[in-house]
Amino acid sequence: EPVREYHDCGGALPAVALLSNGGYTVMIDERGCGFSKCGNVDISEWHNFGTEGNPGMQIFIYDKENRSVMNATGSDGLSADDYKVWFSESNAKFYKKNGGMICETEVAVSGEENAELRLVKVTNTANCSLTVEITAFVRLVLNRRESFDAHPSFSDMFVVTEGELGGEASSCVFSESKEYGNTENKRTACSVTVKAMRRKRSIEDMGCFAAMSLSGDCGFEGRAQFDTNLITFLGRGGGSALPQAVADDLPLAMESGTVLYPCFAVRGTVKVMPGETESVRIVMAFAESRQELEGIIEKLSGKRNFMRAFDFATADSRAEKEYIGIKNGEYAMFGRLLPPVFYGNICGSRYVSPRTRCKDALRALWCNGISGDRPIVSVFVRNTENGEFIRRAVRFKVFAAVRG
Repeated sequence: EPVREYHDCGGALPAVALLSNGGYTVMIDERGCGFSKCGNVDISEWHNFGTEGNPGMQIFIYDKENRSVMNATGSDGLSADDYKVWFSESNAKFYKKNGGMICETEVAVSGEENAELRLVKVTNTANCSLTVEITAFVRLVLNRRESFDAHPSFSDMFVVTEGELGGEASSCVFSESKEYGNTENKRTACSVTVKAMRRKRSIEDMGCFAAMSLSGDCGFEGRAQFDTNLITFLGRGGGSALPQAVADDLPLAMESGTVLYPCFAVRGTVKVMPGETESVRIVMAFAESRQELEGIIEKLSGKRNFMRAFDFATADSRAEKEYIGIKNGEYAMFGRLLPPVFYGNICGSRYVSPRTRCKDALRALWCNGISGDRPIVSVFVRNTENGEFIRRAVRFKVFAAVRG
């Protein structure tokens, strides 16, 4: 299947990739924004009334020598010398170059576990070493979208985060082993994981547990950091596009527990020598029990299983293609249909006019208990010779349903 490639984020509607294993779903657009969900539970915040305010997971790269910030996926509008995006049926790839630093990010959903994977590679093309802080951040929801939108503050009251240093059974574990490298550049192998759970309001409620893990191939410079309080992370005057903790290179608050606005924020520092590449692995997972969640994080935090999950994602997409009966070239067509579905409420006149013409039809749905707020894709054919077009639309419906 041909890969969709993009070089510009200035379109009225952003291009969209929908990645899923049938249970866990990631929607990500060409600016790196979107959402993560598992079943009917949203993990990150999402609203379909605009392209702003839906950051999804953001990854910030702070160059400590030059005191500059780069967003790994380019959704911020910070300057970049080169920016490219590739979408395929199984993953999304982002390429961003700024000065002597190149950042490559690959996103996929595990085919075996309810988890998403993000591989971030930082390459140093300059003549001197680079020390960079990599910070991953997501606004946490852990609730059904309708419940969260109805009362976000009330929903946040039931989310409890955890974070402790040391080897105790906690949500933030720094595991130290032998030092790597030479005497000039010694590092300690370590990783950081933050977890959150939603307290049950009734016996019938399902368990909701989520976690984010950050780990490196050769360890981090010093110890990693975390925060789960959105207020302390964003800071005064800061926003999701550029949090104050990133812009001003402030240490993360290491705060956890019952916070006013929960989030996941993890950070690790790596040193990249000239001409070399350093990688960090980010895993965000969802489970219905603590034991299951810890098993997923332990499994996917290792480099071998992490990279193996990318291969499984490709194999799953091929099996999905055969199951649905998707023909060559249809993935690209489905990709062009997704933006109006996700961003239909803020489309220009090109997309709004059909809805305007169907106002009476929408009112007719109300008596049947259908609000019309959710996307409705209509297909109009003039003659029976267009039967293949209808079958293609049915395959798109099945594709969208399978991917959540």
